[in-house]
Amino acid sequence: MRGARKERGARQGASARTRICAAGLAQQGAARLTLLSICLALSLMLFFVELRLPLVAAVPGFKLGLANIVTVAALRLFRAREALALLVLRIVLGAAFAGSLPALSFSLAGGLLALSVGVLVLRAVPRVPLALLGVAGALSHNAGQLLAAAFWLGTLDVFYYAPMLFSLALLTGASTGFLAQEVLRRLPWRNKKISQKL
Repeated sequence: MRGARKERGARQGASARTRICAAGLAQQGAARLTLLSICLALSLMLFFVELRLPLVAAVPGFKLGLANIVTVAALRLFRAREALALLVLRIVLGAAFAGSLPALSFSLAGGLLALSVGVLVLRAVPRVPLALLGVAGALSHNAGQLLAAAFWLGTLDVFYYAPMLFSLALLTGASTGFLAQEVLRRLPWRNKKISQKL
């Protein structure tokens, strides 16, 4: 009789612990989804702000890449697939409101290459400074855009702009990475549960 009671008690205790664990995971998942949504909204806002800024007309394809601040930060905050979803959603929504098919292909080619390089760099050097990560992303982003432009235009002449674009990428990439690092330092929580890559 006592053995049966102990067994029932053990099962009830295990069931309670399972429910508590499941509730905690659900709450953490909701928090991560909320943070992803905030990051998406912020990256779209930065994208549209940049559309209003004057560009360097002498260098076709040059952009400051303000939305990449969020992308670089997302590589620290989220899993690779979550950062990928954030990037693709931002590019597709941005193109839907203010772009075209070629512009979408340029952004996707550059963004996906930059994200892939960022993930590889982080896996190789987990504590890499975000300024360097931003530079790697900016360089690979420009490379992806040049490849897309060569495809659409059917010529390799677009690589004539590569030295200028890559030189500017050193500055813009370091700036976006530095700003991403500063954003992460100023996040309101001290608890790392939300930003852990589970």
